[in-house]
Amino acid sequence: MMKKAIRLILIVSIFFSFFLFLQATDIGESIRLVKQFGFNAVYLFVCTFFAYVFGALGWRFCIDAKVKPSFTRLFMYRHTGNIITLFNPAGAITGEMFNAGMLIRDGVDEKSAYKSVLLARIIMILSQLTILSVVLIWFLIFLSDRLPETLRYVLFACFVFFIIVISTVLFLILRNGKTTQHIPEKKWRRFLHHIKAMRNSLAEHIKQKPEMVIFSFFSFTVHWLLNSLELYFILNFLGYDVKIWDSLLMDTTIIVSKSAFWFIPGQLGAEEIMNKFTLFLIGITSHNLWLSVSILRRGRLLIWSAVAGIFYIVLKKK
Repeated sequence: MMKKAIRLILIVSIFFSFFLFLQATDIGESIRLVKQFGFNAVYLFVCTFFAYVFGALGWRFCIDAKVKPSFTRLFMYRHTGNIITLFNPAGAITGEMFNAGMLIRDGVDEKSAYKSVLLARIIMILSQLTILSVVLIWFLIFLSDRLPETLRYVLFACFVFFIIVISTVLFLILRNGKTTQHIPEKKWRRFLHHIKAMRNSLAEHIKQKPEMVIFSFFSFTVHWLLNSLELYFILNFLGYDVKIWDSLLMDTTIIVSKSAFWFIPGQLGAEEIMNKFTLFLIGITSHNLWLSVSILRRGRLLIWSAVAGIFYIVLKKK
């Protein structure tokens, strides 16, 4: 009874969040801009499609099971889980729980299922922070003269912070640790026991199958690179001469910054603010461009959300 109630609450919250996102989206303007793009709009969906493909591939390398679902099913699971994550106030937890549940339903044991989604999430974040660190180095060396001195210091501090975060996460995962077989009686001690057990399981998996982790890291890196091409195509088609590095800096900065607003359905408002800021970083000061970029990206998201809805119906029927 309790599980059904929680599931109902999650479903209602997802639909309510999506409704808020839909209300805040100018669908008419999205359609107009897509029509203005014409056939070029196909590029946006092609690059995001292949970004999703490599994201699913990165997750597949994290699944430690003899029998795995087909890649098509994994793609459907991950895409649906990502949309659930985006529109659910509980954030990534709900989406990853959905992904793990689908694996368990397909015969993957519970421990391996939860380990795979946790490891995939960690590797995905590390690959993103690594890309952002590299881009910040490039930006500070070659393009920092565009910015005030104070902002240059802020970006340098961000670079140092990301390096510390990456190093800390790697240390916490890979350091030697021990867990006892005895499960404590107190709830909080039991919770810590399970966390330590999962960390040790992740460390063991990484040490035993480093090539799979490397393949996963590479796949997620390609995922982020392809994802950033959306901004590259949008800005170029709107008449602005930007480079791949510029779009990569914008996309990674926007995604990392939006994560701080995970509790807002669809990160309404957060992406718009970051669009305007990152356009300023790469030297574009147009007053309306940031809004056009936001509308186009929301239009793309609505279409992929509809695809995820179809996937969800198909998976539930099966």
